[in-house]
Formats: sequence, structure tokens, C-alpha cells
Amino acid sequence: MQDELTTKPAEFRERLLDAQPVTAALRAEYQREVEAIVNHKLTPRGRVLNVIGMLVWAGFAVACVWSAIVHRGTPRADTFYWINLSIYFVVFVLLALGSARNAWKGAHTWRAYFHVAGMFYTAAGITVTLALLRGLRAPHDPASTFGAIYALVFLIVCLGWALQNRIDAALLKTREGMLRIESRLADLAERLEK
Repeated sequence: MQDELTTKPAEFRERLLDAQPVTAALRAEYQREVEAIVNHKLTPRGRVLNVIGMLVWAGFAVACVWSAIVHRGTPRADTFYWINLSIYFVVFVLLALGSARNAWKGAHTWRAYFHVAGMFYTAAGITVTLALLRGLRAPHDPASTFGAIYALVFLIVCLGWALQNRIDAALLKTREGMLRIESRLADLAERLEK
């Protein structure tokens, strides 16, 4: 098969271009498909869910601020506590802003969605590291061991989510690339006809 493609490229190209006639409607359909793959339009229900998500994420960010105020002078509020709190505050604020943007525009890009899992995975990795370091400071305390176990479970869940998103991103990129190739072939076929 490989020899046929390399020795008869002109014949293969002609068969490929003759397989589907090129029209302006077909080219417009390719462009619509690429746009639909890259940008997801939200339904009214999707917009409402994004507003609810924005409120939930903003509530979590407010809870981080409240926790910082309430636990400021306690012995539990050590350096690890402040690092974790500031990381999750930033994550929640970014998620609230992203949800607000999606609700306002009525659309979202899948690539932006895929980064959400990456943010949580990074935050979970830092949380696990800090939980393990906290456990090293108090190895006799069973709470430090349980904290590390819970952090590891959270990391595993985020890892699964991030891995699935990477697979979905690769599939999306492949579909987008195939549609762009088809569109480019349509343009080339039109030029050959002239």
C-alpha cells in the first residue's frame, strides 16, 4: 500500500479530490464543523449552570477568606495551611471568573475546560506534598497520616480527570485537524478546477 501511495501520488490525489465534489456550501460546512468543535455554544440551561457554578466557586473562595480570618491565630495555621489556602483561593477565583465569562458569552472553548482539570491536579499535587511534609513534622499524630491519605485520594481523582481530559483534547485536536485538512483539500480542488 505504501508503495502505491509513493509511486502514484497524482492518481491518489485525483481519486481523493474526485471522491466528493467541492462546493461553497461544503466549504462553509467544514468551517461550521471546525467552529463547533472548537467553541461549544451553551443552551439557556448551560448558561444557568455556569451562573450556578460561578456562585459555587465564588462561595468556595469566600470560604477560603473566612477560613483565613477565623483560623489566623490558631496553631493549625502554619505555613502549609497558608500555602494550601492561597492556592485554592486562586483556583476558585479563576474558576468563578471562567464560569462568569462562559455565562456572559454563552459559549466556552473545550481547551479552556481541559485546563480546569490541570489546575486541580496541580493544586492536589501541592496539597499531597504539603500533607506529607506536615506528616513528617508529627509522625506520632494519626491525623497527619489520614490527611496524607485523603490528599492522595484527591490527587488520584484529579489525575484520572486530567488524564481523561488529555485524551479528549487529543481526540478533539485530531478531529479539528482532519476537518482542516478536508477544508484545505476542498480549497485545492477548487484551485485545480480554475
